[in-house]
Amino acid sequence: MAWKFLVLTAQGLDRQHRAEESERLLSDIPEDLPRALRAHAYITRAYGLCDLDRRTEAAALLEQSEPLAAGSPPLQAQVQFTRGICIAPEDRNRAEGYFQQAATLAHGVDRYLEARAFIERGHRLMQDGRYDQAVDDLNRGLAATDSRYLQQVALGNLGYSHERLGDWKGAPAYLERAEELASSMNDAKASRALWLVDLGGDYFSQLQYVEAGKAWSKALSMARELDDVSLKQFCFNNLAILSLTTGDLAGAERYVEEGKQLKAPEEQQLYLVLTEARLAKLNHNLHLAEYLMLGILAAHPDVLTRYNTQTELATLYSEQGRAAEAERMFRKGIATAEQAFSLVESDKFRISFMDQEPFYDRYVSFLVSQNRPADALIIAERGRSRALAGALGLNPDTDLNLASLQRALHMRNQMVLAYWLSQKQSYLWVITPSQMRLLKLAPEMDIVQFIDSYSQEVLDISGPEDSKLAQKLYEMLVAPAEKYIPRGARVIIVPHRRLYKLNFETLVSPHPKPHFWIEDVCVQYSSFLAALEKTNTAQPHYRKDLLLMGAPVEASKDFPGLAHAPEEIEKVAAHFPQGQETVIDGAAATPGAYQRSDPSDYRFFHFVTHGTASDVNPLDSAIILSPGQKGYKLYARDIIKTNIHPELVTISTCYGAGTRQYSGEGLVGLAWAFLRVGARQVVAALWEVDDAASADLMDHFYAELTRGKTPAEALRDGKLAMLHSQGPRRHPYYWASLQLYTGR
Repeated sequence: MAWKFLVLTAQGLDRQHRAEESERLLSDIPEDLPRALRAHAYITRAYGLCDLDRRTEAAALLEQSEPLAAGSPPLQAQVQFTRGICIAPEDRNRAEGYFQQAATLAHGVDRYLEARAFIERGHRLMQDGRYDQAVDDLNRGLAATDSRYLQQVALGNLGYSHERLGDWKGAPAYLERAEELASSMNDAKASRALWLVDLGGDYFSQLQYVEAGKAWSKALSMARELDDVSLKQFCFNNLAILSLTTGDLAGAERYVEEGKQLKAPEEQQLYLVLTEARLAKLNHNLHLAEYLMLGILAAHPDVLTRYNTQTELATLYSEQGRAAEAERMFRKGIATAEQAFSLVESDKFRISFMDQEPFYDRYVSFLVSQNRPADALIIAERGRSRALAGALGLNPDTDLNLASLQRALHMRNQMVLAYWLSQKQSYLWVITPSQMRLLKLAPEMDIVQFIDSYSQEVLDISGPEDSKLAQKLYEMLVAPAEKYIPRGARVIIVPHRRLYKLNFETLVSPHPKPHFWIEDVCVQYSSFLAALEKTNTAQPHYRKDLLLMGAPVEASKDFPGLAHAPEEIEKVAAHFPQGQETVIDGAAATPGAYQRSDPSDYRFFHFVTHGTASDVNPLDSAIILSPGQKGYKLYARDIIKTNIHPELVTISTCYGAGTRQYSGEGLVGLAWAFLRVGARQVVAALWEVDDAASADLMDHFYAELTRGKTPAEALRDGKLAMLHSQGPRRHPYYWASLQLYTGR
């Protein structure tokens, strides 16, 4: 009984990283202990020896414990888990294998160890920058345990991983829950401080500087209480960055000096060195800044630190007039970011990854400053829709061919307005079949403030042609290019960042008298230029023209029946011969019915129902159908698993375009999902759709479409008919929600 108590005590000391005390307790393990207890003692002592960096002795003890553990899956699992812990500093790949073996052996017999093995493997994947894979293991660990200690570890690491994948909206929920759990445990103070550090980082990324400062100051107070060197340096560095951002150079210098006094691990010190270099640059000590940054790169830092250092160094060279060196360093920074992107396997995180940092902004601005607008356009294009382009078989690392794009525009009689929003200056490329012009626009936040206010004005059904906000946005975004845009032009808008949430048709041109821009041009949208480069001469074979689904039975009180949905179905169906359409409505309109309909056979899809959009996970956006065996939602994540190639998908639902906007991918939701699997064009809504107005608009749309007009022209005609009508439907709220998105 005494030895069992000693072993348990030693385990507790190991958990608190008090390995020297643990080793003193177990330094002389008797040979006559019961088999299982002796194995347990050897494994526990080996764990402590690993923490003391005495790995050879630890390996020998684990070899001795293996035959003693034979026949006992829990003990065998402990052996493999401890091997993973021991070897991880030297060989993370082998460690991952041991953790997997431990989780498999512990399954069903030791939930705590199973969870811990998954969490440890997730942590090692995080160290290798494989954050999307880490998320999978951390979620497995979270699901396998009811231990509050392990739960807060898993949740905190999940929050950090989501941050590193650019998912700033998803991360806080994990970190807040982790911090809450840790606050109730005496032995989780260090963890709590770490989650506060990460939570402060999330606040900082959202420009919530006061909240970030509070979180980091609180974490620093706890780190000082614990005398935890690593935590203290994290806090000093982050507070220094916050001070730099808010213009407090003296505060930044003070925090940097305090951080330099600490003997933190070398890899961690690099973060502080980069902050010191930024401070030196702001203090015009350029030689020191360059010296420090070159030292960071020589130390082979983690991916994000390497990218930030390369970009800072490139900017420094640019400011010194060393253009060739700046160019080389900017390219290295982009290569670093794109290589990291290529390692992300999950669709969910490929979408968000480019939101981690504004990877391309400073390089684009540099190229503009060098009077290289075409090269700036090429780099901006590399930052657009990398996940979508890759899914469509396009190489996002292949540079845009401007001549090829212009030939395609000539064949289709189109032109492009490609936008790029950035902190200090935004840009607009006007691309016609015969020319390309770069125009400089206002800084991003100056534009965004008007977009947010105008979007609310539209939703409030106020502000028609005399809207000052609509005129101001026209002045900022379209007026600079007016002389290049003939009346009646077919304009493809390539938005950027918050511009995805703006319908350009509703902007108001002030002359000759105020009128909506839709009266001058035919607008459609694309999220990247490479989608427009090639003309689609080959026509796929379709067995039927139309798959029409909707007017489902009420599946939930959150989604009541739409009074005019049957009317819309009837009106749309009337435009197609009976033998060329499949109508699935009422109780038959289930998610399973969509799958069974063989959607690859159809030229057009049309959905008439409710839709949902998810901000936290856009691939959880869904088309609401009737209840079936697997529920009543056709999720975006299920749509992207299908193999389809429709010419047009019309999602006549609320928020079909999605509500979550990403810097790289644009709006991600149902429309993105259909484009992702091969739809050439998608009609989807930016906001709620009035079902009565939608029925009439779709009737007009399909009447024009079946007469041979393009989808963009047909949709515009339907909108103009509503705009020129009498009564409330002439307001943009009713006609402007639906937009046409071009995929390829």
